Amino acid sequence: MLLSNAVTQAKKKYWESDTSSISFVAPNMSPRSAEKRVRVLEEAIYRNGELKRQLFQADEDCRANLRKKSATFIAWQNAYDELKENHLRLKSRHRRKVCLKW
Repeated sequence: MLLSNAVTQAKKKYWESDTSSISFVAPNMSPRSAEKRVRVLEEAIYRNGELKRQLFQADEDCRANLRKKSATFIAWQNAYDELKENHLRLKSRHRRKVCLKW
């Protein structure tokens, strides 16, 4: 946004000054080409901002997807641990029954 303010100030300075003091834009540049360059810069700034917004959105989507996958993994891991614990309990119960038979 700082660059956008600089462009706005440059445009204001350009329109308020006479054409002999146009050297701050570029030496020997016509007012029309300076205006075109300002428009191109404004478009580039807009596109840069739009690409940044899309990048941040993609990053947030990726993080949300990762959080969801992480939660799913933790749930599966908890279920596995519970099954393993139940299996060990049943196995030890079976051993006790076998030992009692002897």
